[in-house]
This record gives sequence, structure tokens and C-alpha cells, in this order.
Amino acid sequence: MKKNNKLIILIYLFVCLQFSLYAADTSKVETEKLKSWMVAVNNEIKSLKARIKALEEEIAILKQSNNDKSSSNSYLNSSPSARTNACLANMRTYSAAVKMYNFDHDESPMKSLNIDKLVKENYIKSALTKPETDCNYTTEGDLTSGGKIKCARHGTVNN
Repeated sequence: MKKNNKLIILIYLFVCLQFSLYAADTSKVETEKLKSWMVAVNNEIKSLKARIKALEEEIAILKQSNNDKSSSNSYLNSSPSARTNACLANMRTYSAAVKMYNFDHDESPMKSLNIDKLVKENYIKSALTKPETDCNYTTEGDLTSGGKIKCARHGTVNN
């Protein structure tokens, strides 16, 4: 909810700047400053809305993954492609949980996958069931700057 407060404050600031621009009798320099501030605030509002939308999508993925978890114990009887898809879904779930964690912890983000911390802080209910015994999840790069979660058997989500 703290992030939504920031959005509300920015929208309020944007409205105040617009009012100042139209209501005040200002010089051309001050008008240009107000316009540039309005553009900056508007860009920040768009950025926050995009981040909120992305988080809502990640939450939907996590909810779906948690709903599917009850049926995930039958991996041994599944086809190889089903196990691969389950592994990819696990990596997406972990990725979404890390993104939510980092969104809430700006000052100390998670740079590499720490499943225990995600469970402890309730970003996921429990460690996800591995579809194959050699599915081990690690981090490839820094998760705060484009890094990815990787499975020892299946690679990353994009390959």
C-alpha cells in the first residue's frame, strides 16, 4: 500500500502543478519550469502505473501456480514436456516472488534467489515441488539488473 500512496501523492502534485500553471500569472521562465515538472511527474505516474500493472500480473501468476500446486505431485507420471512446462512455471513463480520482494524492499533487494527468505516473508507459501529430481534453481546474473532464475536441467525461461 505504501507504493499506492506514492502514486496518489504524485497525482496530487501533478494536479497542483497544472493548477499553478493556469491560475498563476507567471513569467515565461516559471511557466516552462512548471511544464517541465508536470512532464516529470506525469512520467513518474506512468512508470508507477506500469509497475503496479506488472505486479498485478505477477500476483495472478503466483495465485495460479499455488492453485496448480496441489496437482503438481503427479510429475513422475507426466510426459517430459509437462515436466518441462512445470519447471518453467516454477521459475516464473520464483521470478514473480523475487520481483514483489524487490518492489517492497527497495533499500535491500534480493540479488540472487533465496527461496527460504521468500517463504519466510510470505512471498510464496512453500518451496515449489521440483518436477524432476535434477531441477535445482539458481540465479544467472543479478536479479535486480536483468538476471534470471535458472534450472540446472531446463535452463532459463527464455531458452
